[in-house]
Amino acid sequence: MTFSVFQADASVSSKQHFRLLPDEENTENYHTEAIGKINKRIISLVSLNDRDGLLNLADSLRMAIDNEVTDSATTAEYYYYIGVCYLLTGRYAKAISGLKQSLTLKKALDIVDDNYLKAIYNIGVSYNFLGDYIQVGNYMLDYINLATDYSSSAEREIAEAYSALIGTAVECKDFENFTDYTNRIQSILSNNRNTITGDDLIRLYINIGVGFIRMGDYSKSRVYLEQAESLFRNSRKEADADYINLINSLAVTYSYLGLPEKEEEYYRKGIEFALKENSFLGFNMVNSYAIKLGNSGNADRGEKLLAQMVERAGHWYGTDSRYYIEVLNNYAIYLLSYKKDIENAIRFFRICSAYLDKNKEDSGLRFPVMNGYAKALYNGGQPEKALEKIQELLFQGSDTREDEGLWINPSPESLNADRSVLTTLMLKYEILRNMYSSSEDTDILIAAANTSELIVFVVDNIRINISEEESRLILGDRYRDAYLRAIQDFELCYRTTGEQEYLEKAFTYSEKSKVAGLLAATRELNAIQLNIPETTAQFEKQLQREIGFYNARIAAENEKSNPDMAAVNLWKEKLLQTISVRDSLVLTFRRDYPGYFTMKYHIHTPDMNDIPSVIGRNYNYLSYVISDKMLYIFVVNRRHKELLSFHTDSLFAEKIAEFQNLLSSAELHTDARLKFENYNLLGHHLYKTLIEPVEKYLISDNLLISPDNFLSYLPFETLLTSVYTGNEILYRKLKYLMNNYNISYSYSATFLQEVLTRQYRNSHSLVAFAPVYKKALHLDSIMSLRHSTSRVFYDLPYARQEAQYISGLSGGSVYLNDEAMESVFKEKAGEYDIIHLAMHTYLNDVNPMNSAMIFMQDADPSEDGLLHTYEVYGIQLKARMVVLSSCNTGTGKLSKGEGILSLARGFLYSGSQSVVMSMWDIDDKSGTDIMKSFYDNLSKGMSKSAALRKARSQYLKNASQLKSHPYFWSSLVVYGANDSVFTSKRNILVSIPLLLIISLTVYFLYRRYS
Repeated sequence: MTFSVFQADASVSSKQHFRLLPDEENTENYHTEAIGKINKRIISLVSLNDRDGLLNLADSLRMAIDNEVTDSATTAEYYYYIGVCYLLTGRYAKAISGLKQSLTLKKALDIVDDNYLKAIYNIGVSYNFLGDYIQVGNYMLDYINLATDYSSSAEREIAEAYSALIGTAVECKDFENFTDYTNRIQSILSNNRNTITGDDLIRLYINIGVGFIRMGDYSKSRVYLEQAESLFRNSRKEADADYINLINSLAVTYSYLGLPEKEEEYYRKGIEFALKENSFLGFNMVNSYAIKLGNSGNADRGEKLLAQMVERAGHWYGTDSRYYIEVLNNYAIYLLSYKKDIENAIRFFRICSAYLDKNKEDSGLRFPVMNGYAKALYNGGQPEKALEKIQELLFQGSDTREDEGLWINPSPESLNADRSVLTTLMLKYEILRNMYSSSEDTDILIAAANTSELIVFVVDNIRINISEEESRLILGDRYRDAYLRAIQDFELCYRTTGEQEYLEKAFTYSEKSKVAGLLAATRELNAIQLNIPETTAQFEKQLQREIGFYNARIAAENEKSNPDMAAVNLWKEKLLQTISVRDSLVLTFRRDYPGYFTMKYHIHTPDMNDIPSVIGRNYNYLSYVISDKMLYIFVVNRRHKELLSFHTDSLFAEKIAEFQNLLSSAELHTDARLKFENYNLLGHHLYKTLIEPVEKYLISDNLLISPDNFLSYLPFETLLTSVYTGNEILYRKLKYLMNNYNISYSYSATFLQEVLTRQYRNSHSLVAFAPVYKKALHLDSIMSLRHSTSRVFYDLPYARQEAQYISGLSGGSVYLNDEAMESVFKEKAGEYDIIHLAMHTYLNDVNPMNSAMIFMQDADPSEDGLLHTYEVYGIQLKARMVVLSSCNTGTGKLSKGEGILSLARGFLYSGSQSVVMSMWDIDDKSGTDIMKSFYDNLSKGMSKSAALRKARSQYLKNASQLKSHPYFWSSLVVYGANDSVFTSKRNILVSIPLLLIISLTVYFLYRRYS
């Protein structure tokens, strides 16, 4: 097991707006005329960038204190200006000393004036440059409290202090306070947009953007950073260190968002400036660019660039400075990762470690230095020493004993939920796993498994603090392997020790590995609906809809060949404002409603023993997990708890893809015999791989399947329990799995449990929508896409027949033709138990949130007729079942950690207990026949899967040879709750006499014993 290639990170813009001096005009505020002259002198020296002059002035002021000044108030002012001079020349420790002496004297004299406040602020600034972010936070908070009491006109200065606190919280990885400070300053800006302007506002947005990068919320980071770029462009100012940091941060963000062209563009844009810039922000940009070079196979050039930065940092700041150490550490990590120069890397890490020994308060450098050092020691053949360094990091500040060993882990609650902690834990895991491979010591295996468990805990907590769907998807993809490792390790622990608790843990992490982002979003939604006042919850929902709208509009506009950039920039500004309001609102939820906090941060999964109560006592739960090399199948019912594992390879994925292509292809006439034979063989092979090994554990014909990865594209009903040996091409003669089982699906048992906790009416009111398409709809004209397409949508007359039949059967409401409008759906959908949509669907694999169901076009005055996925997320449903009788509603882009990003997913999130969805195109006529039969069966009290199974069987009995192909009858699948939605008339007839008998029995027993 080896390290993955690492990515660059972004830096906080630490260059604060120093309030060192009053305005030149306000000379009457100076303590004496001499102090006024000192003030003017400093202004002049700063304008000339005369560092030597500032140092000489500091020396002369100190001499004056020693030889001339006897007045304590004047001495306090002199110390203040000594601190100012040292701060401006980068002598931060001396600056702190001078400023603190000024404060001490003024406290004794009970003087609180403008310079007193500035001294507090600038001590915080000085600590910032020394990397002591705890002290930065302390002094900035002191400044805010004092300034609030001291001056009613200090709003701008207070806002700037909050800006500094944001940077501090980011460096400390204190994301809770980062969010709090961000919301406070946004509140100040919402009341007065001019409180912070110009460079300070740009720097503020950069720091907020960097904070969201560190949190892993890249979508939100992009919003703030692009707004900062827009402000910079409009200011027409020249590139400086903050601009370089902005460009670097955007490049890093685009990299995480999977936008390589934008990433490349911004690296090209920024590297020219960075190579000329002697600030640490410039150095960091060069480091990011070097990593990009290393990842693309040009490690030599990257190494030369970083070597130049080390030399330049030493010359400019001195080899004892923090900036030099930071650049040297970056160089050492690069040498280790790309050049495999372990000897020099260790030598440089030792220098960095020695700096930390002298500057123990520098929390910002501790993780990258110590983690890099540990990695170098491990690669150099010293795993025990590497573990020692790792334990120092993980247990810093705690009272662990040396005799407790190198394998133990800190408590989960003691760890920050950030990526630097993850990096350290993953290195520890890698070391322990390799130690186990060479020793086969069970204790080391258990230690490795426990570390993989801790990694998942941190990932889960990072996810909870991310609010944007796109960022959650990125996190799921990026750390998917963490869950797979936990499953692998605990399975091995189970096989080695036979202890049941390890089987339970393997099951737990199989559940956690699936749709964790959707589950987190669903829990948050439930937490809001059950704990927040209705009007406030509706306001939050409205804000979410607006965020989805602006994101979708920006993405759609950027897809056009000639996007309207003025509109894009306006939407970006409105998006930023809406996000800040929503974040502020959610912060009040966390603070004022403990029930919300408890539900949102509840990450429990059901135990294996709990599964029958979740899915039903007569059901079998089959949960599949796929890695590159393994297939895991968990079988759980009231009698059995089993885990089966099999080795796989790339051929398995290819077979699934080939089988799915045979299922979903409408080209049935070409190579018909070859396709039939391939289907016959592949269908049976997949049955023997996926179902046959578990059949001996099944207790009934009810299967709830939780697929994983590319298995999510597969309707298991179409697998073949035996090979057909006849010579004819007869699909109806094949022995399908659906002949033996009622099959439904769920993303996971955990997600199903979350869905089932929602409150629903025990009724079956139905509404159906089926629009008319009066002319052929050309997809490219509807969506205004850049790429051209020949896809054309025609009218669906059978869909309207279907909707009429279903509504008549159930006594429900139906909206046909011109009445089937998007606005009507949004108004009415929340009132019904069953929602049926029979219409066309547009699938967008690039931006899944822009996929849409196509309602009536050109007839809706308030909507565009396209119900996008992001809009579905904003509709509050109370449906027991949503039927999406449209093409491709259950398919879409596959995310490794989240499954298929389909339209149906949005309906499950928004409040439906179950969704019937399609895995490919639906033939209008055959789809209608199956759907009518499905509802007929439902009306008799059947479960959804049983009703669909019988509908398919009925269809196949009468289907032509062509229409018996699974393409025509197997596209629809049931996801979510699988209960019946109608009460059977037969059950009612049976229950009436039964109730009568029970009542009479109770009556006679009462009479007898009374």
